[in-house]
Amino acid sequence: MRRSRNRTGKVGRPLLWSNGFPQIAFEMALLGAEDKDIARAFGVSKDQFLKWVENKAELAQALSEGKLLADSKVAASLYKRATGFSYEEEVLHVIKGEVVRSVVTKHVIPDPWSAHKWLSARQPQLWTDTSKSEITHTNININKFDFGALTTEELQLVERIGLRQIAQNIALG
Repeated sequence: MRRSRNRTGKVGRPLLWSNGFPQIAFEMALLGAEDKDIARAFGVSKDQFLKWVENKAELAQALSEGKLLADSKVAASLYKRATGFSYEEEVLHVIKGEVVRSVVTKHVIPDPWSAHKWLSARQPQLWTDTSKSEITHTNININKFDFGALTTEELQLVERIGLRQIAQNIALG
């Protein structure tokens, strides 16, 4: 039997594979467990778990299917919240001393946060909150700026942020 080294490098108990691991991994993935959590449940390091995923096709497939199913359920719920939905609910009323059951349709209005989250994931170039700026033209003629109206403190700030050459030109000019 092969003996494996644990995280401290010492020889420890062997890392035993069980044929039940794929089903457990599938169910844990459905619950939102991450690889490190599943590895811990199996009593192995995350690295060892990832080796198993790489070498055991049934584990890789079960893990992938569990994550995909869980993610798709969450995505469907997020979509419903983003677009709004209706559902039926049974309610009880007391009318003239009698309990009357009736079914009412309730409406949940679209949730703006959910809509933004959905669109940010699907079309990040249009909906992300962060913007990225690229400087494409670096040949800027800084002499076109009028620094003559700047105060001494503002000129000192310009000098501190690395524009010493500009500050020197203004002081000489």
